[in-house]
Formats: sequence, structure tokens, C-alpha cells
Amino acid sequence: MNRHYHWCGHCDLVSVPAADHISPEAERDRYLSHNNSLDQTGYVEMLAEVLDTAENAAGSVPFDLLDYGCGYAPVLGQIAVQRGHRIINYDPVFFPDPAALETSYTVVTCCEVVEHANNPRNFWITLSRVVKPGGVLVVRSSLHPVDWNRFLRFWYTYDETHVSFYSELCISYVCRTFGFEPVTVHDPLWVLRKT
Repeated sequence: MNRHYHWCGHCDLVSVPAADHISPEAERDRYLSHNNSLDQTGYVEMLAEVLDTAENAAGSVPFDLLDYGCGYAPVLGQIAVQRGHRIINYDPVFFPDPAALETSYTVVTCCEVVEHANNPRNFWITLSRVVKPGGVLVVRSSLHPVDWNRFLRFWYTYDETHVSFYSELCISYVCRTFGFEPVTVHDPLWVLRKT
């Protein structure tokens, strides 16, 4: 794609400048083109892995769970309810209920979401606020390569809705800045605990 990238020498975030972002309408259309449903076995297995990870990290079940960025079909929420969790679905495009962000949760999941954040600082301020102290944030997102040549071939860049790309170094910066500590950071699944 013909767009620019900024690689921050301070926090190691690679971001697409706002001038190269697609319109909100085009972004919504792109999300609606995804086939995300309980009928998609691979998708359900991926979300089940995220929920398994959350359950292991939380230490006790059931728990209150915010699925931040649940998309137009909140499948993770359906799986969570089947397992007995109390679920709130939030999505800035499809479920933009500000009341969901006015409380804090034992577990917050962000499955294939952080790479879409067009204002990462505000996004992480929000996440820091909605995770209870001692609670966990479970993120699923691929880590960017460590050099430009590999980054420009990085498959995550092929989706025009992806505008923020993280590395382990960037996640460490996020933790220090926004009040988390890394529990595990493996590509593509990260667990961060709120301090």
C-alpha cells in the first residue's frame, strides 16, 4: 500500500500518520467484510485460546470481563457466557456504549484490536483505566519485525485498517507508562497485569 510509517526511536511503536488513515466508513466496511461467527471453527478456536489464557492469568473464575473491540459479532462474549463469566462487549464502531468504559474489570481482552488504534496514547489510557488493579489485560496482536526491510514485508501491514504496530520493546514502554507489568509476551498473545 502507498502509505507512510513512523518508527518511534523512543518507544519502538511503528505507526501510520493520520493523513494516511482510511475513512471511518471504509474502515467499517472492511470490518464488516470479516467472516466472524460461531460457525468459523478457526476463529472460535483462536478466541477460546484467548479466553483460556485469561482464565489462567486471572487465577479465579468466573470473572467480570470486558471484551474491548468485540467487533460486529461478539463471539468471544458468547464463549465467555457459556463458561459462566459476566461479559460486557464494547467496540468503538459497533458497540460504542461509553458506560462500558466507566467501570473497571478483572479481565479485559483485546483480540486483534491494538493494531487498529489510531490514537495509541488515548487508547492505552483507556485500557489502563478499565482494568482493575491486579486484573489482567489479554492482548492478541502480532509483534512487528525489528528492521525496516522485514517490517515492509510484515503481513500485518497489508491490512489498511492496521495503523499501530508493537514490539516487545514497545510493550515494555507501554507497561512502564500506563501502569502494567508484563506477565507473558509471546507473539501473538500478551498478558499484562495492572499494577
